[in-house]
Amino acid sequence: AEAAKPSDTPVQCQQCFKFGHPREYCREIQDICRKCGGNHTTNNCTANGAKCLNCSDQHEANSTLCLKYIEQQQKIRKIIDDYTSEIKVPAPMTTINFPSLTKTYHSAHQHHQADEYL
Repeated sequence: AEAAKPSDTPVQCQQCFKFGHPREYCREIQDICRKCGGNHTTNNCTANGAKCLNCSDQHEANSTLCLKYIEQQQKIRKIIDDYTSEIKVPAPMTTINFPSLTKTYHSAHQHHQADEYL
């Protein structure tokens, strides 16, 4: 089984569209528009074009092209790189690099090699 890979997707609130917290922990009282950043839901937006509330560029606030999104993603990747490491699993042992052991049976009075009985 392969190890789980940590996600580098930034947490973005689906209520205010800022980074760093999910909707459940948002302090905004009302929804913020993903398209224009106004104090209304995206469904009720009448703006002609998009304007990101995070970077002021011409895209919606949840765009993966947003510079703030990319900055957040780079921070996460750095943390992942700083705090994770690859574990090198040694190659399985074989009879070439780990020979089989000689079987010896012990009795109260004498020692016999297993090969004597085979």
